[in-house]
Amino acid sequence: MCVATFTSVSQGIYSNCVFSARSCNTGEIVGQETVSLTSAVIGSDTGKTYLLDGTNIKISCCGVVTKWTFGLMNTGDVTAQVWKPLGGDMYEVVGETSGTGTANSLLQMTPSQIAVNENYAIGWYSSSQEVVGYINDAGANLGTKSKAGRTNLNQQLSWAATATNTERWLVQVQLGPGTAPTFGASLPHTANVASTDPVGTKVHTVTPTDVNTGDTLTVTFNPPSTKFQLVGNEVRLLTTLTPGTHTAVIQVADSCGLTATGTLTVTVADSAPNITSLPVGTVTLKEDVTVRTELHILTYTDTDTPLKDVKCSFNSTDPSPAPFAIEMKANSSVQAVNFVPNATKLDFDTTPLYKLFIQCSDGTSTSTIKELHVSIEANAPPVPNIPSPLTVPASTTVTNTNVGAVTATDADSTNLQFTMSNCSCPLVMTPDGKVYATASFNDHRTPFYKVNVTVSDGYNTVGPTEMTIQVTELNTRPVVIMPATALPGRDEVSVDEHTDEGTPNAKGTTVTVFTPKGQDAEGDTLTWEANFNNGKGILLYELNPTTGVITTKQDLDYETLTPDAIAETIVQIRAYDGREYSDWKELKIKVNDINETPKFANSLYSIETKESAGTLQCPYFDVIDEDFHDTQTYSLDCGTVGTIKVKANSNQCGSILEQLAEIDLDSPGAATKTISCTVTVRDKHGLTNTTTLVITVHEEDDNSPDFNPEDYTFTIFETQAPAVVFGSTGVTDLDFLAKHKRITYTNSPEGEFGVNAAGGIYSKINWTSQTLPTSRTFTVTATDAAGHSDQADVTVYIKPVPTTTSTTTTTTTLAPVFQNIASFLDDPGNLGWLIPAILVGLAALGLSIFMCIRCCNTPGALANMCKGGNICPRRGRGRITRRVPRAKEPVVKRTLVREKPEPPKQVVEKEVPKQPKEPKKDSSMFDCFKSKPKQKPAAPTESWDFWNSGGF
Repeated sequence: MCVATFTSVSQGIYSNCVFSARSCNTGEIVGQETVSLTSAVIGSDTGKTYLLDGTNIKISCCGVVTKWTFGLMNTGDVTAQVWKPLGGDMYEVVGETSGTGTANSLLQMTPSQIAVNENYAIGWYSSSQEVVGYINDAGANLGTKSKAGRTNLNQQLSWAATATNTERWLVQVQLGPGTAPTFGASLPHTANVASTDPVGTKVHTVTPTDVNTGDTLTVTFNPPSTKFQLVGNEVRLLTTLTPGTHTAVIQVADSCGLTATGTLTVTVADSAPNITSLPVGTVTLKEDVTVRTELHILTYTDTDTPLKDVKCSFNSTDPSPAPFAIEMKANSSVQAVNFVPNATKLDFDTTPLYKLFIQCSDGTSTSTIKELHVSIEANAPPVPNIPSPLTVPASTTVTNTNVGAVTATDADSTNLQFTMSNCSCPLVMTPDGKVYATASFNDHRTPFYKVNVTVSDGYNTVGPTEMTIQVTELNTRPVVIMPATALPGRDEVSVDEHTDEGTPNAKGTTVTVFTPKGQDAEGDTLTWEANFNNGKGILLYELNPTTGVITTKQDLDYETLTPDAIAETIVQIRAYDGREYSDWKELKIKVNDINETPKFANSLYSIETKESAGTLQCPYFDVIDEDFHDTQTYSLDCGTVGTIKVKANSNQCGSILEQLAEIDLDSPGAATKTISCTVTVRDKHGLTNTTTLVITVHEEDDNSPDFNPEDYTFTIFETQAPAVVFGSTGVTDLDFLAKHKRITYTNSPEGEFGVNAAGGIYSKINWTSQTLPTSRTFTVTATDAAGHSDQADVTVYIKPVPTTTSTTTTTTTLAPVFQNIASFLDDPGNLGWLIPAILVGLAALGLSIFMCIRCCNTPGALANMCKGGNICPRRGRGRITRRVPRAKEPVVKRTLVREKPEPPKQVVEKEVPKQPKEPKKDSSMFDCFKSKPKQKPAAPTESWDFWNSGGF
């Protein structure tokens, strides 16, 4: 390695250069002396780069790598790398060689010469799995470091990682001495410079090369130079040079101290340029030239300066200033004398000749002055060619239409200027003589114009000359004669709206509203145009542009159009003859209101009601009547059911229908009844429409419970147990549905007696401590779910228990009392009457069922047969019947005759049946079978109380 101290960086002079590293010997080995796979192992990493910078494997000489050997345990690629230390842990890849080998083999690679120096390190990279093997060796000291990924050539990397020194890698690097660098074709070399070239001018570029890859080259002057300097590999002037020859010896050295030299020869010469193309004869230039024009090409020589560096210029001109310049021709180094137009035109009369004095310089010397004469040639006047006349067709001429042109001939100029004056017409002439329209001539009325034309070539002006302009194909505007009224007035027409009835205009049909008329002086065919001023008129009407007829575009509905203010539409109409429009005429179109039939929104409506009379539920008929301010009346036809009517003069939904009488569902008995009615609506003009109304009548709880009889009398003994029923009451309810027959019983006062849910009467207290005999009277009330109720009076006689046997004083005695049901059935006499009684009872039950069925099928027949009344009497709605207690009739007491004394038994003493009461106002189907009660026959002495026996 060269360690140098510079006394002048710009000169690159070494005052001391000592190459400390020895040169590598041919075949010198770094790494394994012999690469053997014996005892070798392999890692499992993938895509890693390895660096070996341990003391046992660092390079200690200066030279090149001549061969790589790797022991491979796996098949794969290996990129061998040489790393240059940069200080600390930083290294740079300065050379690499790549190859691929197979498992359990040696991979040997001969690289192009990679330069190495003292302390350089070696390493490698495998793109896939580990391929290079190693042997575990505690004293290997190879300083192994690894990192993931690859570092490319000339890239740097910090290897601040802990080294492993127990792995002896199967790597061998053979070294050898390096090769000296050369300058190639860049030296020796001869260069030419001018004596006027300044310091820093580049004289030459050297290109040192070294076959040793990655070697560092140093270029210096040897011996040092006082005339030249090195800037990189460029040789530049250190001072200006005098004419003559100058030399410099340049040396290149590599990092191992191997050198080469070359000589640079610099020649300095100088001479003045010489103009060889002048003098020449006079150059001619026309005075009407207005563009840059080349007049003369300068030629010259210069023996010591490149011609491209020679610059020519005017020393002076006569007169001055002059419109000329010396300029480089495009894409060349040739210089020419050019006419350069400026604000001052060439004028033969003023300046017929220009003298130009020219000299050239190479930067050091100036040539002899040469002279060039430019003669100005006078211009001839133009000759105009004016059309007579210039024709303008009015039908096709619009703004910017070219209607013609004035031309002129000029022997020596094409730059002619035309003007047109004295023109009170919509025409203009451009400087090139073309005539353009400044407006449309479509509605023009003037047939002729006279104008003046002047032409100039910039030096000579000819004119003014008169030119005639004739306008042809003039037109007359069309006239609209229907509508007849001119603005601001207007005509008026009307059209009937479309109706569902089709009178007069059926929906879906197109109606002609108006047909305009017009005339045209030239007999042109007219087309028509319309504007609807309310914005929506275009949606209602359309105009046929060919005939002008206005027709309806959609159905007209007066009631829809009026709120939007388009029942009246203003339309403007005009005619067009192909060139011009007529004046606008205005027309008002009014839509007439036609009476229309009211309509029900639905074909079927339904409501629900109950049996009782009154106002029915609103059916919400949703009648649609298109007409404004129309009124509707309703009528109702329910067939044979005449109790439902439309209330007179009613238009309120909540009271439009009224049920005049009850629709009774309790007889013959039904939960609902359906009535179909036809509803008719009529507007004030007599138009009608119908719909169907279905009324569903529901059975309601409208009957009161009815006690029969209305008074009850019971007798109990003092031993009557509390809460034990000793008598019963009962009611009938004529409502059909079971839920309407649910009865609740109460009694008042209720302190001593009570009534259960079935109407049974029971005592609430113990009577043994009371003063007897005594009696109590109270009222029993039966109430249904709707709150309807009826009342009955109940009288209870309480007596002490008799202690002796006695004979009843009545004509009726109790039936025999049996101890139990078995003793009752053991009596042959009982069986003799019980069986016939059961048969008779069954026959009576069957007859009752038959009569009920017959009654339901023929309402009122049986009752009418019996008493002429309704067989299904109805109580008043919500009636509470309070009966006035009547005088009690004498009670006939009954006593028991027993064979032997027994403990007293409680016997219910009932009253003798009362005389029949006056018939009720309502009658029953059972009235036919009623008769006065008869006294029961005397009972045997021994009797069994069937109802109070404990045998059950």
